[in-house]
Amino acid sequence: GSTLRRTIDGRLMIRSFYDYGKERDNREISKMLAQKLIRRFPKLNKIDFDSVWGGTTGFTYNGGPIWGEFSKNLFISAGCNGGGIVKGTLFGKLLADLANNKKTPDINKLFGKASWMPPEPIRKIGFKMISMIERNKAKAEI
Repeated sequence: GSTLRRTIDGRLMIRSFYDYGKERDNREISKMLAQKLIRRFPKLNKIDFDSVWGGTTGFTYNGGPIWGEFSKNLFISAGCNGGGIVKGTLFGKLLADLANNKKTPDINKLFGKASWMPPEPIRKIGFKMISMIERNKAKAEI
């Protein structure tokens, strides 16, 4: 589904698309987002965005992050599942604490642990199916 938030200066921040295995040009994203907004809000006849961004998002099968020390001095934080600004900042700080032998909370207990991910092509088929289900559940959204 989509996320719509008002920024502190009164603008709207919209998160909307997911795709599998490719990044899109920001101009293409801007055009697609404008089309979705006009379809949802037909009285909007011209849409200008201050900025548009598209990029890779790390998802895990069950939503749990990949986090911790995986071998001596190899620390990893990945799979924030679309919440990277908040989770990435938090997990990064806690990972630095872990690397410096400071006490850290049990991330697996708090956020879950990433589960096994099916191989291709099953993974791509699953992503497409879940995306379709989520789009159908969010028809009233953007």
